Amino acid sequence: MSIERQTPKRTYRKITPRTVAEHQAQAILSGNGTQAVRDIEPEYTAPRQRAVRIVAKSNTVTAGEYIENSLQQIGGEAIERIGELVHSEDERIATKNAHFVVEHIRGKAVQRNLNANVKLNIQSVLD
Repeated sequence: MSIERQTPKRTYRKITPRTVAEHQAQAILSGNGTQAVRDIEPEYTAPRQRAVRIVAKSNTVTAGEYIENSLQQIGGEAIERIGELVHSEDERIATKNAHFVVEHIRGKAVQRNLNANVKLNIQSVLD
């Protein structure tokens, strides 16, 4: 009869934004990411690996942040390009782009409709 030795299963702790913030603060105080894990979570047997995972998690970027960063990077180029089109030698291109810019800044111009109210007397029409 053989007795199997079961090792206790290691508990997994999810890396949350709070975990990242605590680690960063403790890393500043201790001057070392591994020491920060030892201070915050002393039960970890491999604090260096945990520190690496926390740092990797903190470097990830959400889709919204990626879009915002990309828009900030290309925004200046887009404005310069529109400026070039507004100052184009071709009057049609310059006018079209000037209208485009004004519409996006101020909104589209109100289209006015002329409504004529006419009172008709059916009897006068028939006569």
